[in-house]
Amino acid sequence: MGYHGPQELMPRRIETVIVGGGQAGLALSYFLGRRRREHVILERSRVAERWRSERWDSLAFQFPNWALSLPGFRNSEPDPDAFTARDAVVRFLEDYAVHVKAPLMLGVTALRVSAIEDSYRFEIITDADVWHCRNVVLATGPFQRPAIPVCAGSVDADILQIHSRDYRNPDQFPTGRILVVGAGTSGAEIADELLHSGRDVWLCVGHYRKVPRRYRERDIFWWIEATGFWDRTGPPKPGNLDGVPLLTGTGGGYDIDLRRFAADGMSLLGRLHDIRDGAAILGDDLETDLLVGDNWWKAFKAMLDRHAEGAGFGPPAPDEAPHLDTPTASPKELNLRSTGIPAAHREEGAAPIRVPTIMVVNMSLVLPRDETIGVDIRTVLDLLHGQFDRELAQRRVRLPQSRRRQENFATGKPIASIDDQPANYPTGAVE
Repeated sequence: MGYHGPQELMPRRIETVIVGGGQAGLALSYFLGRRRREHVILERSRVAERWRSERWDSLAFQFPNWALSLPGFRNSEPDPDAFTARDAVVRFLEDYAVHVKAPLMLGVTALRVSAIEDSYRFEIITDADVWHCRNVVLATGPFQRPAIPVCAGSVDADILQIHSRDYRNPDQFPTGRILVVGAGTSGAEIADELLHSGRDVWLCVGHYRKVPRRYRERDIFWWIEATGFWDRTGPPKPGNLDGVPLLTGTGGGYDIDLRRFAADGMSLLGRLHDIRDGAAILGDDLETDLLVGDNWWKAFKAMLDRHAEGAGFGPPAPDEAPHLDTPTASPKELNLRSTGIPAAHREEGAAPIRVPTIMVVNMSLVLPRDETIGVDIRTVLDLLHGQFDRELAQRRVRLPQSRRRQENFATGKPIASIDDQPANYPTGAVE
């Protein structure tokens, strides 16, 4: 018999297909399992694959152990105020998948999702088979593939370029200075690690949102939770705090302060605009972006202080979260073929020294917020419950009186419910 592609196979039928076996897909599986709703999770590789193969060696979870939890499951690390290392995060997600009895199909890649005219409304074609389902949830996360600037193609071939997802540790680089493009959390952490390993590091800065790791003897995530800062919905209004602050759990958690980086010897640069004739063309917006980060923290701190005053905490210590005012000045060009010291800053008569530059690009392809499905697990459940309720009404199924009722997460309306224990349904139950 000849080979038959997935399109030629008899479709497998199931109520809900979740694409992606990360924390979002597993958490949704937990709630669906509690309600004994049949579903399957299609994961193209392994559980926590991005933490396994696309994160650097020293990475730790950004929030304290007490904050690392998923529905019905808490972190078992002994110190609640420490930060979970990368490999322990992998184990945490693996243990959670076992705990919730997640119906995982590993090594299966979803290739296409289409609407069909059938009681099962969607068709999912994978590299192994075909699924028909009434609900499909894409739980793949926002960071799918690197976005490499077009100008990277103009970099000399003898200059090593890697994306942050391929960075592991400083030892993987040959001798030479390192230009890190992008000062988000990944870029800032990598640049700081490289600096403290003794490398000559240059960092291109863009958006910057500064916060201290701890404020008033509490981790900053405690304040984020207490104020409901990340529970806000809708687009930011003019004057509101927007953006994501830079946080790290590496080394027990410390402040990511770009001005401190400069004081420690890192060279800060403006945004990378282009690469021409062996030189990086830079923006003159470095100090402006740093001031935006400084002012963001001042506004955020004022919000925390208002909350603290209302809670009766008293005033903060005078020297808490001190502000560094390190002077910064960025050249307009950076010669990637020499030491990178602009002519105006080079000693008179000094000849260029050819030292290969290593570029670490820290960018990911992320759709604008209004073009993504910016909903959380509870909203997805609300949508699914609406579909379930319509099906029950169409089938005119009367729920037994013994089943208690509980409120829907998003609307507060009562929905049909069963007991709180995870269901022992057949894994991957299909028709």
